Amino acid sequence: MSNADDKTREDPLGDLVPEPHREEAASASELSRRPAENGDDKYRTLVENLNEGIWAIDENAKTTFVNKLMADMLGYTVDEMLGKSLFDFMDEHGVELANRNIERRRQGIKEHHEFQFLKKDGKRIFTSLETSPVFDENGDYTGALAAVLDVTQQRELEKKLEESERKYRGLYESMKDGVVFTDMDGSILDTNQAFLDMLGYTAEEVRRLTYQDLTPEKWHGLEADIVENQVRATGFSRPYEKEYVKKGGTVFPVDARVWLIEDEQGNPVGMWGIMRDITERRQAEEALERANIELDGYAHTVSHDLRAPLANIVLANYTLQELLKGPQTDETKETIFDTAEIISRNSEQISTLIGDLLSLAEAGQKPREVSVVDVSDVVRAVLEERSREIKEKGILVRVDERLGEVTAHPTQMYQLFSNLIGNAINHNDSPEPVLQISYLGDIEAGMHRYLVRDNGSGIPPEDTDNIFIPFFKKGRSGDSGIGLATAETIVRVYDGEIRAYNDNGACFEFAVRDFAHSKPVPQDLYREP
Repeated sequence: MSNADDKTREDPLGDLVPEPHREEAASASELSRRPAENGDDKYRTLVENLNEGIWAIDENAKTTFVNKLMADMLGYTVDEMLGKSLFDFMDEHGVELANRNIERRRQGIKEHHEFQFLKKDGKRIFTSLETSPVFDENGDYTGALAAVLDVTQQRELEKKLEESERKYRGLYESMKDGVVFTDMDGSILDTNQAFLDMLGYTAEEVRRLTYQDLTPEKWHGLEADIVENQVRATGFSRPYEKEYVKKGGTVFPVDARVWLIEDEQGNPVGMWGIMRDITERRQAEEALERANIELDGYAHTVSHDLRAPLANIVLANYTLQELLKGPQTDETKETIFDTAEIISRNSEQISTLIGDLLSLAEAGQKPREVSVVDVSDVVRAVLEERSREIKEKGILVRVDERLGEVTAHPTQMYQLFSNLIGNAINHNDSPEPVLQISYLGDIEAGMHRYLVRDNGSGIPPEDTDNIFIPFFKKGRSGDSGIGLATAETIVRVYDGEIRAYNDNGACFEFAVRDFAHSKPVPQDLYREP
């Protein structure tokens, strides 16, 4: 046998008890095998006062010695445990494990391991054991000695902690808001999945960045002030708005709030931030603002465009009634006829205006039924309808050979192209007018991009931001209407966007998505002209 084995035979307790007391503890473990003699009481006292349970078994796994702490640990008296098999204190699974452990003891192996025992009342306890084999002077295995610690409470606390961590990690990962943990310099240490999805980075990529790297420079000063005068000063920030930059470069707005993290000595070591993407909220606010502007336009329309013809009708009706009371001369009859014309003309004006309002409202409705619409057929029909105006103005029309197909309601596609083409015909003031309708291809599957342009003097700069407002008075022409407002409304029904700009004439560039594939429009929809 090796020197280590010799040491095990000479020192059966091994590392189970502190070195100064090993000899005494080893002697004490033999007390159960012989009558107490003078001086042995002090060794028994030492073993009984160890804060570990001591358990000795023979080569057949029978208990030859336990101290009182070990017996108390399992709910027995010392006498009840002596002579009982080690296996009496465990379930079937425990017996299987114990047999393997005993086999290792027979091979001279000392080890630390954890084990579950059954108490007298049937409850389980978790223990941590240091076990050593015992050999006689001939090198034969005679049993094993173990120092046992009850770690049940510790394991229960660890289990609760694991469950708590699992619970809060699940909550952390399932949050829709982005959560980010940084050090005090801003280096990102941890994030949840929502934060990664929000910015388009992987966990590995984002940990090489700081929150300043993700924030446009214009916000750096404000955020540094918030960290210094709110987070460090009070432990948290008030909610504030800022912007982030996605991996692809897209800038988007977020609501932010930050909390300080301190160590046990109260020193700041990091910050937790909760970020919420408010792009949709901003879009809703902008939509509400547009709606308010439109409502204001409706109010002005009612007060002006409807009031004037109604006043004319009322006055003409009064005149007509007075004329009918007098003699019916030829001159009177002619005046009656002219007055009736005034009533008819103004009534038609009111009817047209109401019809336009209804068309605008209908244009904004989600279609109940859609089909595959050949845009070339739609454009051809619009041009045929406008052929007289095109001929009178001498407009050269250029249309791409193929304009693609859109899954949509045919009437809405007709309204869209009719209004944009009609606008280009009406406002092209070039001496050699040209109308161009182009298909710019698909941005992505199901997202179709078009351009309608003319070569006139273009959109007055002061009108560019208001061009799609219903009943907006167009600068040079001075007319008002809802054609462009209707076009924009239809485009938004199909989750697209439309913009107006000048490029050697007025340009209207827009994209519409197949209705069956409806989803938010990409933020980088348009390239600069």
